[in-house]
Amino acid sequence: MSRIAKGLRIRRYSYKALARIAKGDGCHPTARKMDDPSDLVLALLGLAVAAVMLVAGALYLIMTPDPIPARTAPPAVQAVSAVS
Repeated sequence: MSRIAKGLRIRRYSYKALARIAKGDGCHPTARKMDDPSDLVLALLGLAVAAVMLVAGALYLIMTPDPIPARTAPPAVQAVSAVS
C-alpha cells in the first residue's frame, strides 16, 4: 500500500470512499469548488478591459504626430566687417 493510501486509511475512510477519492469524482469534501461563479466572470471582464486599454495605448503612441521642437536653432552669426 502506498503512503498516501496508508495516510487515508489511518483517517478511517471506508474502502468505497477511498475508491471515490482515488477516482477523483469530486465527492470528497476537500474537492475544490469555485466559491462564486461570478468571480470568473469578473476576472474575464477585468482581463478584457486590460487588453482593450493596452491596445488603445499602443494605438495612441503609434498615431500621435512627432512633437514640435520647443527650441529653434539660434540665428546664424554674421561677422561685422570693419571695412566699409
